[in-house]
Amino acid sequence: MNKFAFLDRDGVINQDNSYVYRIEDFKFLRGIFSLCKTLKTFNYKIAIITNQSGIGRGLYTEEQYNTLKEWMLDKFYKRNIEINYVMHCPYHPESIIKKYRKLSNLRKPDVGMIEQIDKIEKINRQDSIIIGDQMSDIMCGYNANLKYGILINKKFQGFKTKLKNFNYFEVNSLTEATKVIHELNV
Repeated sequence: MNKFAFLDRDGVINQDNSYVYRIEDFKFLRGIFSLCKTLKTFNYKIAIITNQSGIGRGLYTEEQYNTLKEWMLDKFYKRNIEINYVMHCPYHPESIIKKYRKLSNLRKPDVGMIEQIDKIEKINRQDSIIIGDQMSDIMCGYNANLKYGILINKKFQGFKTKLKNFNYFEVNSLTEATKVIHELNV
């Protein structure tokens, strides 16, 4: 069984500038590489799970998404950080492209992306964490029976809330998220 850190992309890995799909618009957030190195130090496998409804909305293509994904992964690789999985959900019930117009269990807060990884590698959910910038990310972790979540959002003041068998921490930055990871693993 493997412990995982599930990271959202937009708002955690990079600045969320609304439907980021071009390399020139992708800006890594300060602290993301340090956070990922810390996760690896504590033996987490890293999976990026991201809703990408912009594909279904016709704002960009799967090919454009994949080009950006490969570029992003190369930046991690050059810093000796292995990203074990990257999964995305292009589906949305209001998509203008018919093949993407549907409800999907891949779309967070549902747990389909985590379940797909679990089929490949058994996930130790009681040692796993989700890190996101939206409540849909936190609820995905809760719905997947993960142990912890970290919500990164400058609107919050850094307190912790308890859901049944699930703690999530509200922090203002990736630096604060890294401190939480240290506290949880010491």
